[in-house]
Amino acid sequence: MRGRFVNQPVDRLLAPDRYGDASCGMVRVSVVVVAVFILAVVAAGLYLAYGNFPAPKTTVEKVLPDARFPK
Repeated sequence: MRGRFVNQPVDRLLAPDRYGDASCGMVRVSVVVVAVFILAVVAAGLYLAYGNFPAPKTTVEKVLPDARFPK
């Protein structure tokens, strides 16, 4: 009778996969989705940091009454 833990090489074709059959594809898809998200965040940050946004050109004039300021 052989023990449970035997120091023999494992045949990878017969050994059960720890994650199942479909998870290898899901891991790849997940890595791609996370990579695209990180690239989008970096691109948005660079756009906001280096974008040349024009200042508004409308002038704002408001008359403040003298009563609001102490003398």
